[in-house]
Amino acid sequence: MIQTIFSDDGFETKVETDGYVCAAGEVAFAVPIPGEDALCAAFPGRAVRLLALEQSAACSRINATAEALCSNLITPGQTQQTRYARKLAQAEAFLQDGTPTEAEYPLIYNEVGITASNAGAVATAIVQAAEAYDTFCDQVELVRAKAKGAILAASNASLVASAEAAVVWPTAASE
Repeated sequence: MIQTIFSDDGFETKVETDGYVCAAGEVAFAVPIPGEDALCAAFPGRAVRLLALEQSAACSRINATAEALCSNLITPGQTQQTRYARKLAQAEAFLQDGTPTEAEYPLIYNEVGITASNAGAVATAIVQAAEAYDTFCDQVELVRAKAKGAILAASNASLVASAEAAVVWPTAASE
């Protein structure tokens, strides 16, 4: 990793740090230290480890991928999520109700002829879709959590990159 270090007087130095940076203007050179990424040899006590930044960036990318995978399966938007939740609640209640009416379950009856041919089939389809979505997102969350654990356990930038590259995301059944 090449870092650009600026001193207070504007002096600029480019240095291969591979995970460490010294205070501005105080970098003479960087040397590898066994078991470490690198150390600013001139001022080892003032080195700031960049590994945490690498880990944070990798974890942010993992989070963004997980969010995108789950978001791709549903219509985006907070109000849409509220409508989905209401529709699911109506579908679950509809399936438990011995005498459901259109007045009680308008979101279910609104989809007759679109999602399915009758209200019972609409309610069933909504519940099944929600269960499939939840199962998929649970799988994504498992991968996300394990990936972040591996990234945070990495002891150098190369291992961070390897942990991130090793992630295998699930695919949705509808893909």
